[in-house]
Amino acid sequence: MTFSDTDASFACYAANIAQHARIGDAARKRLLIVSTPRSGSTLFCDLLQSSGVLGFPLEYFNLRLLEQMARLRPAPDFVENSHGGTPAVRLKAYVRHLESALSAGGICSVHLHVNNWAYLAARGVDVLQLLRPDTVIGVRRRTRLKQAYSLAMSSKYDYWDSRVADPRPADATVSRTELLKALVQLAEEDAFYDAHIARHVVREFWHEDFVGCQESVVPAVAELMGVVLHPGAAVKSELAPTTSRGVNAACEGFQDWLGVEA
Repeated sequence: MTFSDTDASFACYAANIAQHARIGDAARKRLLIVSTPRSGSTLFCDLLQSSGVLGFPLEYFNLRLLEQMARLRPAPDFVENSHGGTPAVRLKAYVRHLESALSAGGICSVHLHVNNWAYLAARGVDVLQLLRPDTVIGVRRRTRLKQAYSLAMSSKYDYWDSRVADPRPADATVSRTELLKALVQLAEEDAFYDAHIARHVVREFWHEDFVGCQESVVPAVAELMGVVLHPGAAVKSELAPTTSRGVNAACEGFQDWLGVEA
């Protein structure tokens, strides 16, 4: 399925999540995948989901998804509209729904971006107490400049997922200012990750390692979770990557502007 835009994709995901009855086993273990933006985490999580035994690790706490969830009518049990105010997702009830309706292989998997963790923490939510993960893994990227270019491009055109129609014009590009802003965001998220998340992470997976070796991901995570893979378990994803047009030239030009060697 190809969505017309990102809002349409979140609206569809929200409806599907809310309507799920129990599938598979109730959660016996909980897996939390924490990622920085444009690190290949969508591909990573699609690999886990495709295996059929490592849960359905969607971005359940993406703020745009939660906003779509609160708009659903009829409202699911985990959405409340107190005193005629703005509908809101009751997080504990939402997590119970995820654990009972969206586990596979007895595992409930959640994909959480660093900025969503920071947003919840700033509002007094203890993410680890809320999700109670048995295992936390990180998904990150070493090549920060290319990561920043991808982030700037995705932010500018609201294009985050290849399942959404690509809105970028053929000559799409980002300015130095947009690239600098993306680098600042990455620096801030890396700082938050190092200060508040890293000590809970049992293993990190790096974009540069797994994108070209997809078949390594599922067995590695299955071992961490104590899951035995059946012979037919998928270890590669059919999800097309979101390519960053002109990334090499843009990064080289940016380095030239900075006056540093590539």
